[in-house]
Amino acid sequence: MLPQLDFSHYTSQFFWLLVCLCLLIVVMKNRFIPRMNAIIKKREETIASGNIKLTMLENERNELEQKIAETNRNIALVTANILNEVGIRYHKLLSEQLDNLKHDYENEVRQLRTKYTEDIKAMAEQESDKINLLAEFALQKMIFDGKRI
Repeated sequence: MLPQLDFSHYTSQFFWLLVCLCLLIVVMKNRFIPRMNAIIKKREETIASGNIKLTMLENERNELEQKIAETNRNIALVTANILNEVGIRYHKLLSEQLDNLKHDYENEVRQLRTKYTEDIKAMAEQESDKINLLAEFALQKMIFDGKRI
């Protein structure tokens, strides 16, 4: 008969099986399970603290985003005000320069008018002198040639 089927060995094998199982349960209960519980507990604490830190960082991020958005709005307002001021100053300077140019051109036109008027008067006087000379010459010729009249 085969030894594994011999019923006389079953009791001793059953006894040693129970002894080994009890030893294994005691070792597991006293050594491995507490270590595994400590590892699991530490892991849960790490996760919980990570979640707390994550929520704090998310809150900080939201506050920073709000501050950035507010700062961007302020920058946009300041930039718009600066651009408006620059535009106003530019238009003011441009209108002043145009007024100055207009005034300069008007002065130049007045000076040219005065000069040309004086030149025309001088030319008119010269022409009138020439006409007077011609008229005198013509009168003298008429008087001298009195026969023809």
